[in-house]
Amino acid sequence: MNQDEIRQLIIQSADARGYTNRLLIKELRSQLTPCDPSELFNGLYSLFLSDDSNYKNRQELAGRLLYKLYPRLHLDLRRVIKDCLATYYICVQELPLYLVLLCGIERVVMVVNELAATELTERERISLDVFKFWLGMED
Repeated sequence: MNQDEIRQLIIQSADARGYTNRLLIKELRSQLTPCDPSELFNGLYSLFLSDDSNYKNRQELAGRLLYKLYPRLHLDLRRVIKDCLATYYICVQELPLYLVLLCGIERVVMVVNELAATELTERERISLDVFKFWLGMED
């Protein structure tokens, strides 16, 4: 499955069945486990880059799958965090937790602190503050 097919599968699944259905998550994990890690990450992460209709359910489902499937690959961590701040649904703790699994807490905290020192929109700043919360960072 390529990243576009993965994205469509998550959109259809989240729209039809939400994100809390354990059987759905089990089915999706089974379907997505054989996927190339890069395609899997890009397909799931792409849902964090838009806030179109039903984006909350879509991001919740994508986040759960990212965390559970843990695609291992090299990321430009700064770009990944920065790019999603304007559209990140702040209730999804699995995205920051996945990044910690992949890159380590020290590296994620360093990048979050670097981004906090840059010019951000109000929405991006709120998202970054929530990232800090999910990471257990003190202000």
